[in-house]
Amino acid sequence: MFTTRSRSASALLGILTCLLAACGGGAATAPAASAPATAAATAPAKPAGASPSAQPATGSGSAAPAAAAQGATRITVAYSVASPGFWPLYMAADTGIFQKNGLDVNVEVIPGAPAAAAAMVSGQVQFAQFGGGAAMSAAANGSDLVILAVMIPVNQFVIEGSADMKSPADLKGKKIAVVSLGGSEDNISLRSGLHSIGLDPDKDVSILPAGQDRVSALINGAVQAAALTPPDTIKAEANGFHPVSDLASTGLPHLGQSTVSTHSYVTAHKDVAQKYVDSMVQGIAKLKQDRALAIDVLGKRIKSDDQQAMGVAYDFYTKEIFPNFPEPKPELFQDAVTELQKEDPKIASLDVKTIIDPSFVKSAQSRAS
Repeated sequence: MFTTRSRSASALLGILTCLLAACGGGAATAPAASAPATAAATAPAKPAGASPSAQPATGSGSAAPAAAAQGATRITVAYSVASPGFWPLYMAADTGIFQKNGLDVNVEVIPGAPAAAAAMVSGQVQFAQFGGGAAMSAAANGSDLVILAVMIPVNQFVIEGSADMKSPADLKGKKIAVVSLGGSEDNISLRSGLHSIGLDPDKDVSILPAGQDRVSALINGAVQAAALTPPDTIKAEANGFHPVSDLASTGLPHLGQSTVSTHSYVTAHKDVAQKYVDSMVQGIAKLKQDRALAIDVLGKRIKSDDQQAMGVAYDFYTKEIFPNFPEPKPELFQDAVTELQKEDPKIASLDVKTIIDPSFVKSAQSRAS
């Protein structure tokens, strides 16, 4: 059972308009020192312990079964905001993948990584999807968090700016909006991206927190640029702004949205953790295999019926963002470590291998057919 409580170039202008109200900012923050995923679909992993004939959930609609399978393990999963960035989670939930893997999943919207992390540590939530940088920061300060997968392992942001900005160099001296500072995905991505285009994020620009509605900050003049993802890029461009630097096209490795749990829960429930990671891997595969179904699922989740708009979003996320197998690799942490250690010395001494467990994704990949 699934319940819920609670990028871009000018060519996209006007196409994703219907998504504007439905999808808030960038996902918490998130393909590897590896390149972005290709469009080719990879068959999903068989459920752990399944027979060779076991198959992932299929179906022509996006409605999840009304009742959980008998004996399914009940878990709660948190994510932050309705967004295409959480598409694999939606696929796992709404096409029966969780159920086929023996999980009865309740999904809760919990804005902000700190709140989701606290809910996991307290036992209210078993898994969460949020920025790996935030998870790393919490772990460096004693939190019992572990990263099982990195769903968004490339920089996915576009710096949108005013018309007078002709090149990235014109960002110098300007104010740039992000959702929040610290370990938020867009803050880390922006800072890393600025370095890549020859700007010092601490000296050449002013980075300001503006919440989810960074486009409004652009429009009202509070900032001159903002780090955005679709569909916010489209809204910005409709108001006269344009891409000054397309960081998403660089394929820069990045510790973005990750699958997070606690060491204690994973140690005690390895079977459940494997089923959950299997489901997320199968969600990615199903997403890449069935365009029509994936668009239907997303439309219901973000309340949009614009097929063309969601088709553009589909191409972006399946070709450039989501890897077939979201293995958490130490090299993905470099941008987050570089930026976050400036404010938190504990991060500099953190061995990132102690806060990742790639075994679950590796197991899923070994069983893929």
